[in-house]
Amino acid sequence: MLPRFLTQWKTQDTDHRVWPAPFLGALGIGLAAGLFSTMPFGQRFEQQTGLWGLFNLRGQVRAPPEVVIVAMRRDTGERVFLPQSRSRDDVCAGLRVDERPATHRALGDVPERWGRCHYVELLRRLALAKPSAVALDVSFRPRDDLGRREDRALAQAMRALGNVVLVQRLKIAEDGDGNPVADTPVEISRDIAEAALGLAPMPLPILALDRYDEFWTFKEDGYAAPTLPALTLQAHALDVYPQFIGSMLRVIPEAALEFPPTPAQLARDGYLHLHVLGMRAVLRQFPERMPQLAQALQAARAEQTRRKLQALLSMYTGQTQRFLNLYGPQGAITTISMTDVLATPHTAAAPDPLGLSGKALFIGFADEKKWELLEKFPTAIRGPGGGLSGVEIAATAFANLLDGS
Repeated sequence: MLPRFLTQWKTQDTDHRVWPAPFLGALGIGLAAGLFSTMPFGQRFEQQTGLWGLFNLRGQVRAPPEVVIVAMRRDTGERVFLPQSRSRDDVCAGLRVDERPATHRALGDVPERWGRCHYVELLRRLALAKPSAVALDVSFRPRDDLGRREDRALAQAMRALGNVVLVQRLKIAEDGDGNPVADTPVEISRDIAEAALGLAPMPLPILALDRYDEFWTFKEDGYAAPTLPALTLQAHALDVYPQFIGSMLRVIPEAALEFPPTPAQLARDGYLHLHVLGMRAVLRQFPERMPQLAQALQAARAEQTRRKLQALLSMYTGQTQRFLNLYGPQGAITTISMTDVLATPHTAAAPDPLGLSGKALFIGFADEKKWELLEKFPTAIRGPGGGLSGVEIAATAFANLLDGS
């Protein structure tokens, strides 16, 4: 039994009995929980249960309207048809959607065998709609069976659009025990790679609990580069680059002089990823001036401009590894089927029928239903179709960077 002074107290003013045992028990439980949370297993348990509980109690929230996913769904190959005889002048002319003349063949149900023409036609339509940035989460490896005509057609469409960033797949080398020891970039068709604004990988931190809760803004080990969400953010914010570099000139002139003075020069020659990587390295050398730079960026008059500038500064100077703030299960971010974009006429009179102007578009494989050919990643929120596809995670990370969540 506990001593009497631990189980029964009396107040000095009223001489009422006070029973401290519940308070002592709560104190003990709190100390034990605090100790448990400092241990690696406790931290993992807290993340596993805590994030799941918080997301599911909060429910689905509205994603920023500036981000849109253009999804290749499992029925894409059944809805897109290509002419069997190609034009010499335009190898991708004559594509049809939901209409199959006798002269056409279906794209097919194996994405690895698809050509480039549906991407070409998509980008031609987007060039009229004028999105702010286009992130292509598709691996365009060299294809001997296609030749270079389709690659060149896609490169021409990318240059006409002028703001396309490509995902850079990585090949992981492992030691004898299966541990990753090195990574190297997977080859991309030269014509297509040279037409891009920049290249960026999309690796994900792997948790011991078999769930993906976090993302990287920059990959710093091995193949160093900004990740796809970070590079897309800079492409989306090219319109505010003059204000950003102008503020740097006032606050850190010795650093600002290392970078191109205009958006056109920053985006020239397909080296945007190198400029972004360099910007992060330079800004992190002056932590004592970051409050002054933040204050200078806050002076921008337009709210949207301030929002982009703040997002850029946070991306460049903040933590590399961050938690995903999920907006909900599949479909929480505005998603349009690629075939619907292809089926919708885009003309000079109606250049943007789907309202994509000024939006950051993420193009890749995504489907709310189960698809055995689509890799999905388990997250704290899961819908009927399982986890999120890679392009959905990339779009979520971009949205988190943009709204500072």
